[in-house]
Amino acid sequence: MREYSVVRRIWRVVYPLAIFLAVQVAVFFAAEFVIGLAVGARGVYDAGHIAAEVDRILADMQLWVLFGVNAVLFAVFYPMWRATRKRLPKHTGFSLKTVALTAGMSVGMYFVISAVVAVAAKYFPSYDAVSEALTGGGFAAQFFAVGIAAPVVEELCFRGVVFNRLLYWMPVWVAAVIQSALFGLIHMNMLQGLYAFVLGLVISWVYIRFRSMWLAIISHMAINMMNVFLVAAAGSFEVPEAELADPTAAEMLTLLIPGLVISGLFMWRLLKQPKTVNS
Repeated sequence: MREYSVVRRIWRVVYPLAIFLAVQVAVFFAAEFVIGLAVGARGVYDAGHIAAEVDRILADMQLWVLFGVNAVLFAVFYPMWRATRKRLPKHTGFSLKTVALTAGMSVGMYFVISAVVAVAAKYFPSYDAVSEALTGGGFAAQFFAVGIAAPVVEELCFRGVVFNRLLYWMPVWVAAVIQSALFGLIHMNMLQGLYAFVLGLVISWVYIRFRSMWLAIISHMAINMMNVFLVAAAGSFEVPEAELADPTAAEMLTLLIPGLVISGLFMWRLLKQPKTVNS
């Protein structure tokens, strides 16, 4: 195993996060610039009106811009993951049963987190803007940007690159906690960061047990896809916004208890599955 100084080790963990943030800023800035040019080309020259129109258009297509961010990040992190993977234990494959159990456990976790977020959101007003951004833009944008692209890129970055680099020089669960904390911080919202931290721990456990990036992605994707489809269903049934914003204790428990049971049962079954790496 290659030896690095402490400073180099820290840098190898930090710079992927810097790339993650820098690409988001650069792509959104480029999108604003292009939209501004398009608005100006329509004969709008008032700076205030241009700014307002750019904000409106960008809000409508925010998830598609996020999809573009993730496309760029995939081009960066996939080669980094491939280079990292060469030094890891050999993965021997996994069964469809393991995939199903992983997805089932993640769905259960989604209900647990949804119950907690439903109660806690009122204490974190800034979460409303995050929730609105992630549930806007239409079903197709949510499906591709939130349901597919984000899980792939975030897993390549955090579990694939950052987690494995931490594992080179610290115990596995210390690395899992640090990497999950970084995963939470990168979301830049207190409530979203807290549940991202918990999800990071769960997905790290899946990854370290089976050493499969595919299973980590499937776990993350199952959680995000549940949100995409339930938001679409809520819109179809026109659930009153007041009910979503202020759930009763009974409504919260109808999410929490089944979520705990489902995630617990599927995790127990996952523990019985054979590990899929050669020692």
